[in-house]
Order: sequence, then C-alpha cells, then structure tokens
Amino acid sequence: MGKTRTPVSWESPREASAEEVAVNHGLAKQCFAAFVVSLTTFNCGLSTVWISPTSVELTAGSNIVGRFEEDEISIKILTSHYASVLSALLMGLTANSYGRKPALYLAAIINIIGGEILRNAEDSTSIWAGNACASCTIVSGLVVGPMLLSEIAHQRVRGALITFCALQFNFGMLAAYSL
Repeated sequence: MGKTRTPVSWESPREASAEEVAVNHGLAKQCFAAFVVSLTTFNCGLSTVWISPTSVELTAGSNIVGRFEEDEISIKILTSHYASVLSALLMGLTANSYGRKPALYLAAIINIIGGEILRNAEDSTSIWAGNACASCTIVSGLVVGPMLLSEIAHQRVRGALITFCALQFNFGMLAAYSL
C-alpha cells in the first residue's frame, strides 16, 4: 500500500506514513469494539448498584416477590457477590486457556441466564441466584473486556478507548440510580 495524501492542516498537505494509514483504516473497527466492550462495563455499573435504589421497594413489599427485611436483603446480596470470586478464577482460566473472546462469550451466557432468572423471580432464592449470575458478569466485564480491548487497540488510541469503558461503568451506576 503506497502513501496517500493526508492534510495536516488546510495550508500544508503532507504524505501519511504506512502506519498512519493502517491506524486510520482500523480505527473504526477499534471504536466499534470499544463501544461493544463499554456496553459490558455499562452493564457492570448497573449490576453493581441495582440493589441500592430497589431496596426501598423490596422492603415496602410493593413488588411481586413480597416483603423483605433489611437484614435478609443484606445477607442475600452479600453472599451472592461471593460468586464473583469464583467467577474471577473461571474467567481467568478461560481467558488464559482459550482466549479473551471465549471468556467474554461465557460471561455473556452467564449474564443472559442471570437476567432470565431475575426476570422470572418469584421468591428471594431466585433473586439471589440471578444476582449471583450478575456478580459473575461484573468481574468479567470489568477485567476481561478492557483486557481484550487493550490487546487489540492501537497504542495511540488505547488509553482513550479503555477510559471510555471506565466512563461507561460510571454511567451504568448513574443509570441504576436514575431508573
């Protein structure tokens, strides 16, 4: 691939190097990958703080599951987050053995299962199981996704794309409180 003319400013055009042409060609793909990974981190933000705004409704009893006590909510949420410790080991082994993409696929499957459990929850045990699956997604979304992104992104845009993921995590927490 030869050099193409890329103007630096309106007055002085210059020749672009092969590396600059390659970076610009793959930039759209890298930005799309960053957007997809940032959706994972957005979901992690939602999953991390969803209990804070909904605990009022759970203790009031104005839901289909029934009334919860504060202590019951605290213990169930705490124990369901222990699943994230096991998830860290599982995702680490999967990422090292099979690659980053299969680890993200596994995280997506666990997230879908957890979402279905939470959607069909009729008692506190099903809420616990769904939240345990969501806790597994938190670890993989915050670690494996940005790790994959840092490996595929060009060094010039790597920092900006990974920072976008951290920003999406904070937007997810904000959305959990807003909704």
